[in-house]
Amino acid sequence: GRDSVTAGQTLVRFDRYLLDPQIKEQESRIAQMRANLERIQRGPRREEIERWVAEGVLQWTGHVADIRELMRQTSVFVLPSYYREGLPRSTQEAMAMGRPIITTDTSGCRQTVEPGRNGYLVPVRDPAALAAAVVRFVEQPQSIGPMGRESRRIAEQRAT
Repeated sequence: GRDSVTAGQTLVRFDRYLLDPQIKEQESRIAQMRANLERIQRGPRREEIERWVAEGVLQWTGHVADIRELMRQTSVFVLPSYYREGLPRSTQEAMAMGRPIITTDTSGCRQTVEPGRNGYLVPVRDPAALAAAVVRFVEQPQSIGPMGRESRRIAEQRAT
């Protein structure tokens, strides 16, 4: 749903950070989400991951051979790659499934995003920019549907 993103092949859920009119501490929740994304980006230790799982902040699936079912449970696909790669298959699959994309502005990855149309590009190894892109979708969930449809349109266009 609108409460999760996929980072590579890892489903990251942000149930605790959803904007709710009843919650007075929205800004602190977003700040905490940004801090957690920064820790994810720099490579958390196993104990930290296990604590996030226990807290319900992170759903850690481990390796998944067929990502389609997990992808159906997400609204936005995130691939914070920091090395040059070809056109990532995971991003292409997410586009075909109609998901907006957040990825890094690096070779291969940048070819999957038309910034502001089907997602956002962020600088390599910039957790603050990554968090800001995720927060855009949290604060503007109405953009998820149109951007996802644009991802699907782009995927279909490139497949022909």
